[in-house]
Amino acid sequence: MKSLIPVTAALLLLAACGQRNASRQTAPAAAQTAAPDMHDAENALDYQGAYTGVFPAADVPGIAVTLTLGPDGRYTEVNRYCERPGQFTDYGCYTVRGNILTLRPDSPKDIPAYYRVGENRLWRLDSHQQPITGPFADQYILTKSDSATPAGCY
Repeated sequence: MKSLIPVTAALLLLAACGQRNASRQTAPAAAQTAAPDMHDAENALDYQGAYTGVFPAADVPGIAVTLTLGPDGRYTEVNRYCERPGQFTDYGCYTVRGNILTLRPDSPKDIPAYYRVGENRLWRLDSHQQPITGPFADQYILTKSDSATPAGCY
């Protein structure tokens, strides 16, 4: 009986140590399943305001664009051809999901436009919400400005 007591005590000690190690192993796994990073344009960037830039055009030196995103979910986009008189203005609603800005014009004949939102910049996307490619791709960028003054040409 005396030899059974030390053996039982040793088994209990090993069992207790094994449970403590098991709890240490599960703690890091729980830490790895932390909440996903919710840092995106919709909740992290100050994307409202006026953006300006000059987009390429086929028959003029460019199209000066001024896009204003209001706090009420509405936008105004003023487009002016460089070296040609006149301008046209679009109005509508916008949404931001993730880092994609979607402009939905009030006019039912116009199609939505898409931009990727970054810190103080908007990158125009194609109709499939993909980056524009080609030799002029780096010119489809609007930069946030301090005021809604119309964009100037080159």
